[in-house]
Amino acid sequence: MRPKTLIFFAVVAGLAGLAIHQEVNGPGPTLQGSEAPDFELRNYEGETVRLSDFEGRLVFLNFWATWCGPCIEELPAMMEMNAHFDGRPFTMLGISVDTSWDIVHGYLTENGFELDTVLDPGQRVRWDYNVRGFPETFLIDGNGIVLEKYTGPYPWDDARMIARVEEHLRAVESPAATQAPGDHDLSGG
Repeated sequence: MRPKTLIFFAVVAGLAGLAIHQEVNGPGPTLQGSEAPDFELRNYEGETVRLSDFEGRLVFLNFWATWCGPCIEELPAMMEMNAHFDGRPFTMLGISVDTSWDIVHGYLTENGFELDTVLDPGQRVRWDYNVRGFPETFLIDGNGIVLEKYTGPYPWDDARMIARVEEHLRAVESPAATQAPGDHDLSGG
């Protein structure tokens, strides 16, 4: 056999093995219902940003990159959603896996997107969240629990998506309404 043919079959066999491995072992944990991993990354200004900084807020955590077509496709809808929830305990935070702030900041500025973003060039946080592709978005409640995970681009400005996020936001705004049976607020206020 020719070397190119051997390489082709080796690649096909490797991909088939990976597909079988994922079918048997599943895609990995989604984190849904568990505590979101805290992280410490830097924003464009060089300030340290941690997930725990947003305690008491609904966090829309989006993993993206400037080279990712579907990520770029969903950014305008994300900006609409962010504007819709302005003034409420809602934080939209992008985690870019690009390797340079020049690229990320340039792209956001050039396109007029105001997205609070941190950079994860080593993709450590990406792997902590078991992100397998881009974009992936996590909704995290005010206590740091992952409520939902969305893989791929979504029409975030669609009324159904707004309503879904609104439902979670109401729970953050009135935590007493979401207490489990047997949980009681004894603070008197």
